Amino acid sequence: MKRLMIDALVIGVAVALFAPQVYGAGSMIAPAKGAADPTAILLVEQGIKQFEGKNWEAAHTSFKQATEIDPGLSIAYFNAGVAASEMGRMKEALSDLEEFAARHD
Repeated sequence: MKRLMIDALVIGVAVALFAPQVYGAGSMIAPAKGAADPTAILLVEQGIKQFEGKNWEAAHTSFKQATEIDPGLSIAYFNAGVAASEMGRMKEALSDLEEFAARHD
């Protein structure tokens, strides 16, 4: 049940806030170019490719590294939450999605 709630939250946030920007794989969202640290953007793009390949652990690591480089890159928190959800790590997914919500303007 928690899994369904997290999935619904992830999909709802993606559709409500970023429908035009949804990037290929399920609920992954790509960052806007020039809006963040270039290295952090590269890590998010790498994470998206890893996610598309169903390598969720590596994707989650890439997204979290992006947040360490650029804590203001809210989309990295969102994508980390989606990856954590795919691995069944619901508390971590919820934490990442809460960070996304707190940092997104």
